[in-house]
Amino acid sequence: MDKQNFAQVPPVNTSPPVGTPPPIVEIIPPQTEPQQTPPSGKFSLSPKIMLIILAISIVVVIGSGIYLAQKSKTARCGGFGGLQCPAGYTCKLNNDKVADAYGECVKEVKNTLASSKPTPTPDPTASWKIYTDSDSKYSFKYPSEYSLTKNVDGPNPETINILNHNISWNVTSSIESSNCRGDGCPYTTSSQQLRLGDNLFTKIKGSVGAVGGNIPQNYVRYEIKIPSSTEVIAFVIHELPTDKSFQELLKQYPDAGRTLQEIPKNEIDILEKILSTFKFLDVNKTTNLTANWKVLKTFVNSKGNKKYVIQEAEKPYSSKTENIGYNQIYVSSSPEKTIQSVLIVKPEHSEHSYVSSNSPYISTNDGLKFLVFELLGPGDNQSFVLVDENGKDIRIDLSQMGLGTQIPGMYGLSFGKWIDNSTNFTIKAVSGNDHSYEAVFDASTGKQVGDTKEF
Repeated sequence: MDKQNFAQVPPVNTSPPVGTPPPIVEIIPPQTEPQQTPPSGKFSLSPKIMLIILAISIVVVIGSGIYLAQKSKTARCGGFGGLQCPAGYTCKLNNDKVADAYGECVKEVKNTLASSKPTPTPDPTASWKIYTDSDSKYSFKYPSEYSLTKNVDGPNPETINILNHNISWNVTSSIESSNCRGDGCPYTTSSQQLRLGDNLFTKIKGSVGAVGGNIPQNYVRYEIKIPSSTEVIAFVIHELPTDKSFQELLKQYPDAGRTLQEIPKNEIDILEKILSTFKFLDVNKTTNLTANWKVLKTFVNSKGNKKYVIQEAEKPYSSKTENIGYNQIYVSSSPEKTIQSVLIVKPEHSEHSYVSSNSPYISTNDGLKFLVFELLGPGDNQSFVLVDENGKDIRIDLSQMGLGTQIPGMYGLSFGKWIDNSTNFTIKAVSGNDHSYEAVFDASTGKQVGDTKEF
């Protein structure tokens, strides 16, 4: 551009127009950066941080102590040098099958249980009296303050034992298998199996009513089966006293419609504590069973075991007399003792009779065996006992044979024979006109089979 042209450019007017207000100018102070405090030569902490550091230090010290203690417990032992453990520690080898093996020291633990003896539990029956029955071979304990008496009333006085006025017991048939019928029989409300001590009892609760001359009352009965017998020993706790006569009780309790009262629980508890001490005696230790035993017959039972029919006699009975005494007959596993035995002929069967010399007559059938005994009594009084090998008593029904019916005056009963290998057998009889008759009976039922025949 030449100098001439540059001079011709008009000047620019920078002044504001007339009447225009001057512009507002905002003055901003200059920005300055914050200045940092230069580090000093000393270091300082707040109290809070110092407490935290102190707590951590304490934990580290305690932990280190525990670690060192554990390390001392598990110090090495054994090895080639035979390192020993300190007192109170024992060396537990890592491998006791390797020679010179290393192990760890383990603190010894004393067995305090082995040295300590348990405190014996006192026996609450230690001061009680002992009752022993030499006939039925059993015993039990009872409180020393309890009285022991006999019944003073009833059809057989002085035959029932009475304890503490209202507990009685005797040998009898089970109430559950009783043939009692009618309004005078006991009424059973409950029955259960109950283990007391070492024995299993049947606990029966019930009552008797006023019908039959009874005074209404509740009772609780405990039955335990006699080994080798179909009978039981029955302990009964009564609501009313049993050591008084019927007339005394009638005066004290005249109202036949009296409200029955529950027997106090504490009395029942004491009776059950008494029964928990009950035990059968070892008859082999208290009596000489070989003295009066005689083997009548032997047979093989349904299980293939040899059995002995053995007889016990208190008095000799070689002939037919009016006073024979009594005898008991068992089926036993031993020819000399009642070992695993079953009582099959009881005293009540033969109280005034004796067993014929040919008895028993044993069936030869397969399975359950049956035995028939002839009982010969005074005069022409003859009867039979029919049992199976387990002692079950089966009544022979002679009502259809002609006794007192078609053939009056029949007597002279005797066993005939077993029919082949069956359970049927015959019974012979002689009538009043000296005719002989015979009938067949089924041993499993005791019933006559068919009609009576003359021969």
